[in-house]
Amino acid sequence: MMIHGEDEEITFCRKGKGLCQAKLNDPILDMVFFKGKLYALTQGEGLFVLIIEENKDSRPAVSTVKQMIADSHYPSFPILDIWGSPIVEAQYLRHYLVVSRGRLLMVRRWLDDPREVNAGDGDRTLSFEVFMVNNELVGWMEHERTV
Repeated sequence: MMIHGEDEEITFCRKGKGLCQAKLNDPILDMVFFKGKLYALTQGEGLFVLIIEENKDSRPAVSTVKQMIADSHYPSFPILDIWGSPIVEAQYLRHYLVVSRGRLLMVRRWLDDPREVNAGDGDRTLSFEVFMVNNELVGWMEHERTV
């Protein structure tokens, strides 16, 4: 599985079985397989679920693409009032999908000095925020416990 091209298509390959592709209309930040489904996190913290099955020729095929959580404008980090510029947000913030203790989590990682983020000497992490899917509100809910 990989994300590629300007359109950020997701390509699924199975050795000897061929490949299939799926396209989401939002930039993808991270993906993870969980309970037999592929979850994709978008730049606006939206969450898609994709189900990959085999077609009648035993080739991989995307049978379902569903947006579980709509993109949103996440709240500002209290110390840094940096919102409004996607470029600045991209420098200060990283997102990850993580499976922990049987739950799908989203991690926001705040970086301290954007000039040194890609300097090759290691990123400086300022803070983490951990969220889990809230099915009742159809959104992310901050996780209270340490993961």
